[in-house]
Amino acid sequence: MLNSEMLTARETTEWNGRIGDFIGATVALGETWSAEAPFQLPSGKEIPFHTKISFNQPIDCGSCHCMEVLTTYTSEGSALADLVSETLSNIDKSAGGSGSAAVEFTEGIEGSSRRVIDPSTMRIYSERIERTMTMLVGQPGQESIPMRMLMISNP
Repeated sequence: MLNSEMLTARETTEWNGRIGDFIGATVALGETWSAEAPFQLPSGKEIPFHTKISFNQPIDCGSCHCMEVLTTYTSEGSALADLVSETLSNIDKSAGGSGSAAVEFTEGIEGSSRRVIDPSTMRIYSERIERTMTMLVGQPGQESIPMRMLMISNP
């Protein structure tokens, strides 16, 4: 179950990935960072993410000079399979089912973001985030079906 500590931790992880991890860093245009870092799910569990961040072209933001930051990331599907199975079983039970829904195979989560930021203040002038989770979902004795969830965010 979700609680305030889990949600706070999740939002902190999200903020660090967007802003906090870059404060005080020096980067050059064209530079790319690669890393493996934990990503905290709403449940509080963490899964490893492989991340690539590129610091691209300068962009005029009116009174300041901004930078385009492109990020791509992927996760291992096996890290998600048990978590998604547990969540789907709980949903099935709450709807009066047997709770036997299961994820047989999860390809994982992949995503990307594009941010235009002022590097001197870390102010985000524009942002687009996409996340996709792909898996096969089924119940015992029934054929599994492919499922793809796509989230697009333009805060």
